[in-house]
Amino acid sequence: MNIERLAEIAKSVTDEFTKTGVINRIQGLSAALDQVMQQQSPEHEEALNTALMAFDKGMDESTLDKLPPTWRPYVEELKLHEVLGEPLRRRVVNIVEGRGVVQAKAKSELAAVVSDLSEFQKSFQQLIATAERFSFEAWHVEKGMAEVSFLFPSAQFDGRMAGFAKQVKFLDGAVGFFSELGTGSREEPKMYQLSNPDPFIVTGLTVAAASPLLLVVKEVLKVIEQTYSLRETRAKAIAAEASATTIQSIEADIQAKIDSGVIDTKALLFESYPPQKGRKHELDTEADKVLPVLADMIDRGYKIDADVEVQPEPEAAEDEELDQKLVEQIKLASDLVETARQIRYRDTPDEPVLKLAPPEPDDEDEDADG
Repeated sequence: MNIERLAEIAKSVTDEFTKTGVINRIQGLSAALDQVMQQQSPEHEEALNTALMAFDKGMDESTLDKLPPTWRPYVEELKLHEVLGEPLRRRVVNIVEGRGVVQAKAKSELAAVVSDLSEFQKSFQQLIATAERFSFEAWHVEKGMAEVSFLFPSAQFDGRMAGFAKQVKFLDGAVGFFSELGTGSREEPKMYQLSNPDPFIVTGLTVAAASPLLLVVKEVLKVIEQTYSLRETRAKAIAAEASATTIQSIEADIQAKIDSGVIDTKALLFESYPPQKGRKHELDTEADKVLPVLADMIDRGYKIDADVEVQPEPEAAEDEELDQKLVEQIKLASDLVETARQIRYRDTPDEPVLKLAPPEPDDEDEDADG
């Protein structure tokens, strides 16, 4: 595991404890429960309910469930997804609401939760101190650059090196396509990190090159959400024994959404990032190859995320042209941050929804060699 990335996750976890006040709130719950155990009364029950609502409100501040999807290997390796965030909320609420007549057992279970969380907090505080002691800086993005991360579910290519290489080759070409739309030239992504168990690649691109890619990812996720919602409507209609006409109408809406998804995304992409003169036809053809494959990869669980450092607004300078260029760069970076946020905070189904089944990424080089 990358030590710099681990230090950043440790900081996120310790910030989580501060924002939610989770340990103090659970201790407050335990104290209120103790009052109920000593004397059953409406006042003590009300105090317990108030403490539970305070805990629930604090958990609303939790952001651990919204960490970048590309951090998943680290989150799972550290077991964070099992003990913090929404699982923690459910665990505590179930203890309090399901306590029944065995109040002492519920209090003991809450004490165990506090003990677990305290150990987690202590461990991550020690990790941060160690990172600072040995000058391991938290992960940061170079100025003017966007950190674009790709998570490859190894099950999608059976863990085969050749399958992974093919996906990397496709994404390398796709990045070139998007960077030409954003900058007018083809950028080669700089690889910062490669991790496992599911292959996880962190690359560096200019903000302008990353922006078109993130726009497409956002739009594809939107289509997946809308299609999934329609599929749920269809399932409910079938369960309610709706007429065949109604079900067929919903199915037609589903197919229309899938059919138009990539087309509409391509139109928005070229509207937002018009190709240079003399390149429209070539890039239009390339888009027809890149977008369906990328959409299918996202639909099958490939994750793409980005991070960027936004510089502060510049003070008035003598060189107005330079000043304006910096302002434009800051706005572009801010827009990219917002796009990345929308991608990061989206939950999509575990199973493919669009089921585009596009052709495999081109193997033109191999064919030419053969």
